[in-house]
Amino acid sequence: MQITSRLVMLAAAAAVANAQPVTLTVDSSTSKVDFDATVSALALSLSDGDDTGITGQFVVDFDPVLGTPTTLSIQSLDLAFTDDIDLTFSAGFLGSLNVDLTNASAVSDTPTATAAIAPDGTFAVPVTTAITGLLTATGTGLFADANSMTDLSTLGTQTGVLAGSVTHGPGPNDISINAMLDISESLEPATGVTVAIDVAAMVFADGQLPSCPPDQDLSGVLDIDDFSAFVSNFFAGDPIADVNADGNLDIDDFSDFVAGFFQGC
Repeated sequence: MQITSRLVMLAAAAAVANAQPVTLTVDSSTSKVDFDATVSALALSLSDGDDTGITGQFVVDFDPVLGTPTTLSIQSLDLAFTDDIDLTFSAGFLGSLNVDLTNASAVSDTPTATAAIAPDGTFAVPVTTAITGLLTATGTGLFADANSMTDLSTLGTQTGVLAGSVTHGPGPNDISINAMLDISESLEPATGVTVAIDVAAMVFADGQLPSCPPDQDLSGVLDIDDFSAFVSNFFAGDPIADVNADGNLDIDDFSDFVAGFFQGC
């Protein structure tokens, strides 16, 4: 009884997992960015918008990585626009302004604070992001002085908010994020002419949590049941018992299972 109790206590301790970086790949078929802008000059306020697909990835620290995560921290993100953004602002006989954004992306390499993941999977975390790309403005009439080319990377960073939900499953290592990233910026291409930009990226990204060979019953928890599950799997010849992934089921898998169990995942 004392031995069993000791194993249960050690099993509970081993079940504690540390945050580990996980790369999530953006699904370009379901992700997109809405790029909206409002030009203000004199008493005029003109708006236009465009959208495009996005590709890229997130690197996220999930904690714990065994079972369902309860916190996350975005370590980096790189979202590339798949097409150029084209906007036209017309003030009739007063003139017009055409704005083109090429080779655009939203990039962040500044880790965020750790954010809680609610029981329903939702989360929200501020993200320091830089919008890159070449913004070209061509104006006529009232906007003739707005002709300019701006490298957006020279504008520094903006703080946006990434908010959405995390889904764990259907497989024990499957993890995905469905979220919106909102970023705002303001430019002044000419005296008296301002361009307010709002970028809303709707992102679906998925990946795999690190595998955990000692979790032999695939419960998402390291506990005493994994010992009996390992023995059963081993003598049944189940490849899941090949803990060291050397292609053989042998005595080394026993020692590696025990070491991995008490080290935790």
